[in-house]
Amino acid sequence: MTRRKKTFGRPPTLRSQVDDWAKMARRHRAFLAIATPFRWAATFVGWCLRLLEWVFSFPLVVAAIAVTGVVAGFWASLYTDDIKKNLPTSHPFDLAEYVRQPGTARFFWVLLLIFAVGFVVQQWAQTKGTRRAQRDLIVQSDELREMIRNLRSLPPHGFLTTFQDLYEKAYPLGLLAFTEQRKDILEDAIRQVLDCVARLASSFDREPGHTVYSANVMLLRDKAWLDACDDQTRDSLEQQLLFSDDLPTPRTRHLDGVLTLSPSLAVTLDDHDRSGAAQTPAIALPIPPEATVSVGDKKTLFRVLPGAPWAAVNLRYTSFNSIDELLVTFDEYCDFTERTRAQVTEYFEAMRGELKSFVSIPLEVEQKKDDIHKKASGTTHGGGPSAGATSGNAPAPAAQDTPVGEEQKLQRVCVGVLNVHCSKEGILNNDGSRLFMPLLVPFLRLLVQLVGQYRVVS
Repeated sequence: MTRRKKTFGRPPTLRSQVDDWAKMARRHRAFLAIATPFRWAATFVGWCLRLLEWVFSFPLVVAAIAVTGVVAGFWASLYTDDIKKNLPTSHPFDLAEYVRQPGTARFFWVLLLIFAVGFVVQQWAQTKGTRRAQRDLIVQSDELREMIRNLRSLPPHGFLTTFQDLYEKAYPLGLLAFTEQRKDILEDAIRQVLDCVARLASSFDREPGHTVYSANVMLLRDKAWLDACDDQTRDSLEQQLLFSDDLPTPRTRHLDGVLTLSPSLAVTLDDHDRSGAAQTPAIALPIPPEATVSVGDKKTLFRVLPGAPWAAVNLRYTSFNSIDELLVTFDEYCDFTERTRAQVTEYFEAMRGELKSFVSIPLEVEQKKDDIHKKASGTTHGGGPSAGATSGNAPAPAAQDTPVGEEQKLQRVCVGVLNVHCSKEGILNNDGSRLFMPLLVPFLRLLVQLVGQYRVVS
């Protein structure tokens, strides 16, 4: 969930309020002559208050007020009888009563008045200064916190060198897979890219050798592919499909697509930084026809699962720093039956030991609208080495040159989702995904082309 950031602003001053009145008065010139003197008066009063605050915050003035109080007390001890005899008990607020008193008593009351007024103004000045210092401290603390967060989101020392080495390792195998067009070679190339992505995430988090990182690719099968698949493939999908028991059978007939995960397209880095095949079962996640549903006048709930399905539908990456954050998002922003909610909660609670945070990144291409819903018997969308890829906030690739007079209508299409998860909370240093995603674009472009070819041959 996105936490709302607290802001601390300065309270409106008298001059700012009068400025607002002056702006309103400019719209109505009849009141301009009345608002201008008030603005001048507010400016003058503001300057007087600031001068008064500065004077009574000066150390010599503070000392003079304290000395005045001491002198008043000393004077009262010397002339106690005169002060008691002349106490204005009948009219305590009549100034003439104090003027008619003897000089010794009158001098005491003058000292007492000076001390009382000075003490009150001094406390007011100190309170304003303390509040201003607290506001400045809060602003500086927020700025320092933002600087620390940005500093922690920067790649660690040696990350770019690791990036270069991994890309030089993955790119030749990708070229070989494009040339051979064989399923086993494509799977090896995809796993090699996934291994590089997992190692990059581990290096970015500064957690080598302490955390288990995994990466996998889920292929998106759209409704056209589901309608064209044979009975054996459909039965296999029905067995792998999760979180859709409330749909009538066959469930795939009532979906807009599915995300399929195969163990052959997944890798895991153990706590010794050794790569191996992921112990991942073959699963499928549903993509419903309607992604959102309106509840009430303004609230909108999602009908797609948070994570990979949401990323595939919205073509934006999404990340969760903990399983608790995922479950809270699912409960508050998704519209599912109680049975599905219980299944999702049970599934992720069982995976807390090996999956504590993850990020899902859509693999997308740009295609002609006419080519998007081609059957599986032809060229499926996402195929071809010319396909491009964009991550969540990365810019879309430029379209190919178009002949004069022939308009190419292109549309972004998701062909799969890249998932990266680890066994600790706060993957990619919590807020570091904004920097990590643009750095990952070269691997995403290579991966989306491999996935497109793999969809053709598989």
